[in-house]
Amino acid sequence: MSGQLNPSPYSIQTIVTGHYRENSYLVLDKSKGISLLIDPGGDLEKIRLAIDESGLKLSAILLTHAHFDHVGAVHLLMEHFQVPCWANAKEKKHLFRAPLYAFRFIQEKVEVPKLVSFFESSSLLPSLEIPMRALDVPGHTSGSVCFYGPGFAFTGDTLFYQKVGPTIYPESLPLELNASIESILDSLPGDTILYPGHGKPWKV
Repeated sequence: MSGQLNPSPYSIQTIVTGHYRENSYLVLDKSKGISLLIDPGGDLEKIRLAIDESGLKLSAILLTHAHFDHVGAVHLLMEHFQVPCWANAKEKKHLFRAPLYAFRFIQEKVEVPKLVSFFESSSLLPSLEIPMRALDVPGHTSGSVCFYGPGFAFTGDTLFYQKVGPTIYPESLPLELNASIESILDSLPGDTILYPGHGKPWKV
């Protein structure tokens, strides 16, 4: 799905991947000839083909959180495109556990990505050619973040289409998740399009 509804100067391409139909997103800046990739959860070849077909240079990978269904293709994509990957430092534990949970729940192999760069808190992410900010939204996981730019935001598994994200996992905290959702809805402009980790996009 392309981002025709998106009022920003960027376009968004959705790539649905994996057992849980997780949404990976390409943020495309055709004026600069670059793109960003959000949450490449699986189906390596499908994601790589989408990047190649865009004709734009991939500049970085961003992770809203590090559950296995959102990081499955990170390692090989980092190697293939020689790009950095950014995640909240609080997600290190989940990142290293991803292979165990992938094998347990879907009997698939996931390789822990090497040389992931970690940021410590909500901030303007450094060294990105497409400016993106990270908003701390703990609850689904302790280090979940919402990435947002002009006119769009990627909410991961914190907020789905008019639905609260799940809190059935270790370290999930329902009260924190509710507070995080209030933060998203209060912080973002009313015309912001939300792109969730699963399901379709919608406006605040």
